[in-house]
Amino acid sequence: MSTETQTNTLPEDVAATLANHDQAKAAYLTQRETLVALGKRLEKHRATGRAARHESETAGSEWRADFRDADGELTPEVLKAKRDELDKRELAESYEQLAAELEPSYKLAQVETAYARSTYDSALEKATEVYDDHRLAIASAALFATAEGRTWLKLVQRQEAKHLRAVIKEDIIGDGATAKGQAERQQAARGRMERALAKLLDEAAAAVEPTEIDPLEQTLQALDLTAYELTGRATSVLALNLQRAEAQALLGQQGQQRSA
Repeated sequence: MSTETQTNTLPEDVAATLANHDQAKAAYLTQRETLVALGKRLEKHRATGRAARHESETAGSEWRADFRDADGELTPEVLKAKRDELDKRELAESYEQLAAELEPSYKLAQVETAYARSTYDSALEKATEVYDDHRLAIASAALFATAEGRTWLKLVQRQEAKHLRAVIKEDIIGDGATAKGQAERQQAARGRMERALAKLLDEAAAAVEPTEIDPLEQTLQALDLTAYELTGRATSVLALNLQRAEAQALLGQQGQQRSA
């Protein structure tokens, strides 16, 4: 489901970020489709070439063995096996040539897919952050509009005061007589409260049943990489630029050879 039809009620900046994600995702999927198609063709040519070469080698072994057994006589069986060896070898070389010709296009498609993936990953990260922030703001407003939410907020504010009293009582942080000391104590109290709240949230999250996944959130699930895509160091900008230049150079040579 596209986010485009679900963003009518969203703030303009949130909707724009989600739309940018949709565009990057679509561009990546289109480029990846091209890569997968080329990858499957390349695999087919290589597999067929390997099979033909194996059959050629098998036929070669057979006719040489028969030739020795026949004491050098060129029997019809020997001649047929010899022709089979040559035919299969020629077929293997033809498929290997097809694979070699397709290799630069495949490599270039890998590079372009990696660039598209990088753009998509960045757009996905941004869209997830912006949409999560938006949903948190909406959910928080709804929560604090309830009696329970207002009570929770008041108690949390009291918790901060409690932690400040504990810090002052311990008298090991800052000098309460100076503005700097008071700020240090406030900061220490806020840190204690944040840790207490983090623990409370973790315990609540573990006990509460998960809510239904938001439809827009579903569209922001990261896509898996395919087996044909580049990973790791091969996706650095330097490596991609080098691979792109090499693939384009090979494609240029192929074009010159065909037009010669």
